[in-house]
Amino acid sequence: MLNMAVSLAVFKTLRALEVSRLTVKWPNDIMSGSSKICGILIENSVVGASLKSVIIGIGLNVNQTVFPGNPKAASLKNKTGITYDLEDLLNKLLESIKSGLVLVESGDAEVIHQEYQSNLFRIGVASTFLSKEGIRFNGIIKGVENEGKLRVQLEDDTLKVFDIKELTLLY
Repeated sequence: MLNMAVSLAVFKTLRALEVSRLTVKWPNDIMSGSSKICGILIENSVVGASLKSVIIGIGLNVNQTVFPGNPKAASLKNKTGITYDLEDLLNKLLESIKSGLVLVESGDAEVIHQEYQSNLFRIGVASTFLSKEGIRFNGIIKGVENEGKLRVQLEDDTLKVFDIKELTLLY
């Protein structure tokens, strides 16, 4: 839920800035059209059965306009033509993250889950994937489980669930 909530916080911040065609690419990227503008990494430190700490890393492409060697990357400036004040953007992002964390703490998982799924990149669209074993296959993203696993309908109409690092979306 934390991953979904943070992804949605970034998504909402960018939507308020009127960045076009925003979606959340499972598990933790923000897309504008087919361009990646943000990646999120969350590391948890667990001691025994309890969560000790969480580190949230957000890599948001803001004012950079050239991405050598990465043709699928873009920035807010590429997408809107606006040069952003980094401190102002950071403050907006932090406020949105705080609101998202309130939802997580309140246990409102269904709201987070539904909103995450409704903004999911390529949901319902035939796509090509690469399994961790190196096998290419086609399928359709059907949604995300509450635990964060991706549901994909395969060509034989079976539904398979994938965890993080078990597959890559090739398009």
